[in-house]
Amino acid sequence: DLHLEAINAPQAHITSSSDNKFISGDDELIISIELEKKIETGNIQLFLELFNTYGVRLFSDSPSLREQNDEKMQKGTYKYMCVIPKKWLSKGVYKVGIKVIANGKKIVYENQSAAFFKILPSTSETNQLNDMSGSLHPTLIWKITHDVVKPV
Repeated sequence: DLHLEAINAPQAHITSSSDNKFISGDDELIISIELEKKIETGNIQLFLELFNTYGVRLFSDSPSLREQNDEKMQKGTYKYMCVIPKKWLSKGVYKVGIKVIANGKKIVYENQSAAFFKILPSTSETNQLNDMSGSLHPTLIWKITHDVVKPV
């Protein structure tokens, strides 16, 4: 049975697509997590959570939500990489949380403060967009129609 001693505590690292040491809203964000499974039995699922400055969870995601894999995971080091698109997060301070679930049932590791990072204002956006409230800044698809009023 999988338990906390069966894994090494996952390590999270934050990098960006730019060569700068600062991350702006114009950068693609890369969250890398390394996890070592020390025993042959059982499966593990890794969940990534992103929290804003106020501790509000913005999202939780896992590759296991999309991939149905019933094969036994061998022991060894697994490297996960999650890419957050450019201009998706607004300026602010964020923290990364990690959960490891054994065999789809039991949480064997949880750390809501695995890594912290700060997004600086976008240099390509107008001041109005930089000052919009909310942590997420996704680009939504809009459709605008116009009904012409005909004179009577």
